[in-house]
Amino acid sequence: MKIIVTIAAGLLLTACATTADTGAAATETADASDRICTRESPTGTRIPGRTICRTQAEWDAIQERSQDTVREMQRTRQDLDNPQ
Repeated sequence: MKIIVTIAAGLLLTACATTADTGAAATETADASDRICTRESPTGTRIPGRTICRTQAEWDAIQERSQDTVREMQRTRQDLDNPQ
């Protein structure tokens, strides 16, 4: 039971860390040091989302952390399925 709760919590954190690519996403770039702004709307709601502005390096770091989390969850799941 603890394993299921742990996996569910990990999925929830991964979902929170990733961004949804909506049709309303607007990006503005001019230079590597400039901020990139994206409008994010929660899925399944009519409430307007919020605009999040970060540098390209910050967006890259967020994406890398999300991918690392997914890889770790997949590796953990494989270890549980194939005990040695």
